[in-house]
Amino acid sequence: GFVPILSCFYAVFHPTEGPRVEVQVPPGSITESDDPTAFEEPLLDFDSIKNYIIPKEPLCDRMLILKCGAYRIVSHPMHISNPRYPRNFFLFNFCFVFYGDDEPTPYFPIIKELAQMFCTLEEQSQFLTNRKSSLSSAIEQVFEDLNHYYECMIPLDSANKINLKLFPLYAPPEEIKSYHVPITTVQLKRLTDPNWDPTMRRILGLIDGVSSVKRIADLADADYSIVKKCIQHLMYYDCVLIIDIFQFSNRYACTPDIELFATDDAMQAECASYVASPGAPVTSPVSLLWLYRSLHHGISVREWATHQKDKLYGIDIRRFITFGFIKRIIYRVHSHAVLSSVGDVRDEDAEDRLRRMSQKSSTVGAPDENAIFQRLLKGPRSMDWICSELNISQKEAVELLQRHGEWIFVHA
Repeated sequence: GFVPILSCFYAVFHPTEGPRVEVQVPPGSITESDDPTAFEEPLLDFDSIKNYIIPKEPLCDRMLILKCGAYRIVSHPMHISNPRYPRNFFLFNFCFVFYGDDEPTPYFPIIKELAQMFCTLEEQSQFLTNRKSSLSSAIEQVFEDLNHYYECMIPLDSANKINLKLFPLYAPPEEIKSYHVPITTVQLKRLTDPNWDPTMRRILGLIDGVSSVKRIADLADADYSIVKKCIQHLMYYDCVLIIDIFQFSNRYACTPDIELFATDDAMQAECASYVASPGAPVTSPVSLLWLYRSLHHGISVREWATHQKDKLYGIDIRRFITFGFIKRIIYRVHSHAVLSSVGDVRDEDAEDRLRRMSQKSSTVGAPDENAIFQRLLKGPRSMDWICSELNISQKEAVELLQRHGEWIFVHA
């Protein structure tokens, strides 16, 4: 849900009295009121903050956040210059009050929209200065509807209405690489809409938990940058998760969260169900814990699977690794290719080496190898990146690198 609005009020700059509150909901929440339902005492001392509620013109038409005691006031003051007003201007502000520890960010767009809409209405028909009674009931309904339904649609007259809706704000999705593999968390086909982007609809059936982002782009015959944006869009709405591409040459090790797996019965049951091969018996939690703890830096998945062959009966290894990675009980130990003598050569020697390697790579057959080697000489690259760019296995990537120089493979 969304944090509650404690008070909503409308303030203006009066030509003789200065800043004052015209409408407040609930009554007495900002200034004293004779209403029988009013608060016994206001939440705030308006006189002490009135110059920030009705600020100078340079602070108008922008979001203002004011921390006042235990409360936070969010507003978007507006300034209208026109000779029809007593001081040649009209300054007003719609303010929303929240608890100081609450996060009101989802309200920012609607507060701005509300302010700009009423600014337009005032410029066109003097709505704020001529129809204060209608404004009072509208603000009250905005307060009630946003708190209870998180949206409102309130008619103001035959031609205008307040139409607001709160939307949750998520953190931006993490940057994804060409070798990352998207895994669905929902049934995307049920969410598909005919009006979706054509590329989005084309890639949905290709997200299988095995294919990398680059592979999906190739299979869909679509531009990689567009496919990447589509997958990031799905990540934003928690429709997919991102993991590293699975290869038996990968290495994994346990995180401190392995202790959670040891004590969480629900996670153990979920894991046993997820990793079981079709028709195979469910593996015991003790065996699953043993298998996770047996993963470490110095051993690849292929070597680990050979050593644990008996205990892995009935377990889908890829799903076993995927589950541990998603639940953060294991982490990936990445392999990086580093040119072994790069620190011992002069700049001109490095250029000669690059030229020789580029010439060699052009004869191997892969059209992208020249660019790959140039980027490798500028710094260490993960083996996942090399495999994805050249569309080859890690074993083939190692053999290719070793044919073109002396390389060290660092696991970290």
